[in-house]
Amino acid sequence: MKISIILNNISGKGGVERVVTSLSNQLYNRYNCETHIISLFSNDESDIFYETNPNIEVIHLGNKSLKNVRVLRQFLDFNKQKYDYMLCCSVSISTIALFSKIIGKTSTKIFAWEHSQYGNASNSIKGLRRVIYPYLDRIIPLSNHDGNIFKKYIKNVSVIPNFKPFTTSQTSNFKNNTLITVGRLEHEKGFDMLIDSFNLIENQIGDWKLEIYGEGKEYHSLVERIKSYGLENKISIKPFTSKIKEKYLNSSIFVCSSRSESFSMVLIEAMECGLPCISFNCKIGPKEIISDGIDGFLVEPCDINDLSTRMEMLIKDSNLRVEMGFNAKKKSKKYDVEGTMQLWESILGIEKEKMGNLK
Repeated sequence: MKISIILNNISGKGGVERVVTSLSNQLYNRYNCETHIISLFSNDESDIFYETNPNIEVIHLGNKSLKNVRVLRQFLDFNKQKYDYMLCCSVSISTIALFSKIIGKTSTKIFAWEHSQYGNASNSIKGLRRVIYPYLDRIIPLSNHDGNIFKKYIKNVSVIPNFKPFTTSQTSNFKNNTLITVGRLEHEKGFDMLIDSFNLIENQIGDWKLEIYGEGKEYHSLVERIKSYGLENKISIKPFTSKIKEKYLNSSIFVCSSRSESFSMVLIEAMECGLPCISFNCKIGPKEIISDGIDGFLVEPCDINDLSTRMEMLIKDSNLRVEMGFNAKKKSKKYDVEGTMQLWESILGIEKEKMGNLK
């Protein structure tokens, strides 16, 4: 079986790049599927941040703009790979792949693998989905919320949440007075609100510190925000790291301050490390992961006062941290790779072949 996964840029350090490499590794390691990652914007000199099996071919198209679709179209129209499946990680890529399939008269099955929240798309993208998606072979959203929207006008919809990119037998020992958060330094991730919220309680929480792991265009504005509060010694912004598991284990609370999420990989990563999680209850995503009051807290969206209250509550109640952290670790089992790969097996037709393909 040949499978291609097409995305904008495999050299990025975000959630899409992480789950693409993770799924590719699983498809090859478990079933010996010939798997290609096709990256529009990267080139042969681009580094891939996340570990990728060397047997997985990464094809860098080096395209400079999605408006110039010739590079991808030519590759899909004239290559002789004869993919059985194409997993497309954006609406634009799904559209190009569909027209290439029609022109090339191939039997490749095209799946739209949705990574962003349905409601965040522009009206033009939503309109394009309604026109194009019914002609695709399957739509794969991450959440039940988005799955129910697609099911209103599409038959072949399969909700598949992301699986944990790592597992660990360890859990946080809660000895370090550290809150941690991880994500792109973009407006969507709401780190400005997290800094504001931390400032509201910094005089009541002793030597507790906040560590933000991420990179992005808002770095300088966030640094200035920290300086304006005089919190340089309590809040630090650090670059993405390949050793993020160690950072979770050396922390005691995880906070997600996103304005929107489709599926929060960082929440299940933190839960795997036994961290209680606090998150804004944005429209979808966190509320499908966190059980409020059991393994974490869901906070009214963009309510920095409520966020600070919940942070202070967990900081001051060590027993509550331990209890919620224990429950979070249990919850993380829901996102084990085994269960998620069974869902992928069912839609890729691997079940019938896998025993013969396993190495």
